Amino acid sequence: MSVKLNFRIWILVSLSLVFGLLGCTRPSPHKRPSEADQKMSPSGVIEGLCFLRMNRKYAAFFDQVAISTGVLLDRRYVLTAGHNLFNASYPWGRIESIEIAVGREDVSGITLDELDGQVSGGKVEQGVIPADGIWTVAPKFHWSPSTWLKPSVSNQMIQHDYGFIDMGKGFQGQSVFTLGGSGEAELKVGDLVKVAGYPGDARRVRGATGERLYYAEGRVTALKENLFSYSVVTAKGLSGAPVWVEKGLKKIIVGVHVGSDFGGEKGAVARIVDSNLIRDWNLWKGRREAAN
Repeated sequence: MSVKLNFRIWILVSLSLVFGLLGCTRPSPHKRPSEADQKMSPSGVIEGLCFLRMNRKYAAFFDQVAISTGVLLDRRYVLTAGHNLFNASYPWGRIESIEIAVGREDVSGITLDELDGQVSGGKVEQGVIPADGIWTVAPKFHWSPSTWLKPSVSNQMIQHDYGFIDMGKGFQGQSVFTLGGSGEAELKVGDLVKVAGYPGDARRVRGATGERLYYAEGRVTALKENLFSYSVVTAKGLSGAPVWVEKGLKKIIVGVHVGSDFGGEKGAVARIVDSNLIRDWNLWKGRREAAN
């Protein structure tokens, strides 16, 4: 009996060691998920994040409300994606007004009186930074037929997918974000970046309704021309969200979220904040200040 008992103990110990080496033990509760599988999760208020509600009209008859994201700059202006301001899928439509709420975790119950800004009468002039106008897109943001035929292609529109909105007055709060540039936050593959906004696709982001602020962080996976991909599962409604890195207490915007899975690169895709974007921002801001 003693020999049989010892043999059974030996078998149990051996199996424990084998399964332990194979990783068949209970996973550690502190183990981080794979960077490539990171999801967005509900977030507390991040000062300077902007909820945007675009009220569009097509063919003078059809109305549509579209939700997107932006970020406050210099208390008065909003940086967002160009396709939020000019919808290439409906190039003959127009935005009649844009409703803006800043730094809100949940906007599901917000009324028109509680909005931080509401602008109307804007006009997009492709190819220029207009001398006047409430919002604009990048001068090189051009619609292309490939937007209809192959929306996943990184065409010229996606390469220059950013724009600016003037709220018309200074917002009371102080944005915690600053634009990158001058080599202050030069991106490399593997860098940790963060994003926050208002996704509205519950199939991709669990619980997302387009009215709740979500947050995630991931790694830069590819740099391609003036775009970069990063490992976060995102959804429609996040377009225009700031993608940033943190340097001490500073949140430096290094990209504008424009979509997912472009140019064969899997994951989220952002337009890099480069010298061209900074130049267009300074020109736009200067002209808006001169106009008031």
